[in-house]
Amino acid sequence: MYGTPLRLEPMTAPSINDYDGVSLYAQHKRAMVVWTHEWNRAHPSGPKMHVMHPGWVDTAGVQTSLPTFRRVMGHLLRTPKQGADTVLWLAAHKPEVATEGIWFDRHLEPEHVFSITKKPQVSVEELIDYLDDALSSWL
Repeated sequence: MYGTPLRLEPMTAPSINDYDGVSLYAQHKRAMVVWTHEWNRAHPSGPKMHVMHPGWVDTAGVQTSLPTFRRVMGHLLRTPKQGADTVLWLAAHKPEVATEGIWFDRHLEPEHVFSITKKPQVSVEELIDYLDDALSSWL
């Protein structure tokens, strides 16, 4: 997510041949951040949400899908308990909702590391329309 602006194309790969798991994962994370901030803005009296980052956690998914990454970065991987800390802290402390940023280790951190990610290639409205259409097709 930190290396990509909001785009829809990676989330809508037309075939398995066009599937790029890393890009797909990054786009879904970026969309989640954008959607969460939009939800809070559009529903001022409704339930509020926060975006949090558990860090890289040594899960079964990392072990099987990213074995080289795990071997190289293993000393930096968090335990599942460490990964769950921020979400549990958010639930217990209920901090004010941020208009941007991601909660990490109980601190609000920037959601953009590179300036290029601040320039979405689609609007929030286009993202919401895409999500509405996807949800309609699944129901």
